[in-house]
Amino acid sequence: MPHRANTALLFTVCLSAAAGLAGCAGDGALTGRKILDDLERARVPAPDTTGRAPEAAADLPASGPVSLADLLTVAEARNPELAAARSGVGVAAGQRWQASLYPNPRADVSVEDVSWRNGAGDVKTTVGFTQPIVLGNRRHAAVDAASAEEAARVAEVEARRRAVFGDIAAEHARLVAVREQERLYGELRDLANRTLAGAQTRFEARAAPELDVIRPRVELYRIEASLARLAQERMACARALGLLVGGVDVDAARLTGELPPVPGALDIAALESTVRATHPALAVADREIDAATATLARVDAERAPDLDVRVAAGHRGESDDGIVEFGVGMTLPLWDTRQGDILSSRFEVMRARQRRAAIENDLLGRLSEAAGAYAAARAQLDTFRDRIVPDAQRAFDQVGEGYRGGRSSFLDLLDAQRTLTEARVALVDLARAVAAARARVIQVVGPDGLGEGPDVPPQPPVLPVESIPAERPQGAEVKP
Repeated sequence: MPHRANTALLFTVCLSAAAGLAGCAGDGALTGRKILDDLERARVPAPDTTGRAPEAAADLPASGPVSLADLLTVAEARNPELAAARSGVGVAAGQRWQASLYPNPRADVSVEDVSWRNGAGDVKTTVGFTQPIVLGNRRHAAVDAASAEEAARVAEVEARRRAVFGDIAAEHARLVAVREQERLYGELRDLANRTLAGAQTRFEARAAPELDVIRPRVELYRIEASLARLAQERMACARALGLLVGGVDVDAARLTGELPPVPGALDIAALESTVRATHPALAVADREIDAATATLARVDAERAPDLDVRVAAGHRGESDDGIVEFGVGMTLPLWDTRQGDILSSRFEVMRARQRRAAIENDLLGRLSEAAGAYAAARAQLDTFRDRIVPDAQRAFDQVGEGYRGGRSSFLDLLDAQRTLTEARVALVDLARAVAAARARVIQVVGPDGLGEGPDVPPQPPVLPVESIPAERPQGAEVKP
């Protein structure tokens, strides 16, 4: 029938008109493919349909040494905090994609002029489409706000990376220090065993009292207790480091690295300048300010209502005429002009700016605390390395020589040995404190921003502790 053909034609025209209206205001530059490509370049893995991320394939070398760089490489792929931060970029990218989409048209079927008494009569049947037309700058403002939010999430990834890598570096330094302490206590245990063997030999020969055996035995027990404590701490450090990297097993014996024997001074003014200029947490705060400002612009743009354009096609019953209807509509912003949302958005911009100032103060405070701990531990380390340990070594050598010549007692020799032992242990403890404080400084300023002062001239190595002779020379006696 002719009217049906006309109706189909009009229906097609209406549908094309609705699509054209939407397409005229569309933004062809921003597509889903482009957003997915951006995520791939940012190394944000796409989840499957259930929201599960692909398994990370990175792992530590199966054999050979493991460096701090190896740990950081694996953490980049496996650390859950970094993975969550990268997923936050994907969330923001999806919101940007959604903000770029044009509103969908609405289809409706209308039957009018149906009489209850006379039956169908001159019934009018239409099929229509209503397409919202976005006026003003609302859609572009929404895309700008979503883009600013995505930029903030990208900056947050770098901030989380800085924090995670700093924790790994600090735990690595702690583990290296524990291993160095174990090595030192192992040397001291060997020395204590030799001392105890010499005292036991002299006691069995009735050349020394039992007290000369008890004291080195107690010293050996103390050293063995310290070794047991260090073994437990080493396992705990390795476990904590493995969890930070991303749930891997870390073999402490394979780790490379050593404690810096002569740490350099820090330029605090340069470090503060570096923090202000490059710290990713401040970059996140800046992007949050941009996002809040863009959101304010979006809310302000939303005061302009959409224009609803309706196109319909159909036919009239008795006359069998094809009809076309056109209409426009708009929500009048008489009562709700988004005053509350605009006020809230203004406060959000102010809060973002205040939060940035608070973050900067917190970072500078953490830097000051870590740098102060570093300077204090470094000063103590210099004192022990340059004065206390060499003096304790010379005192032990002189008492040992006097003991062999009969001028010093065995107890004097044990006291000198203990003094030297405590000085060497304190030296390693201070080196560990310096390494831990330096790691905290690096965590704030970043690995490339640690401005150190001039290098300290290298110091001569500490001489190894000599073993106590098992026997005193024949005829030698202690002189008063």
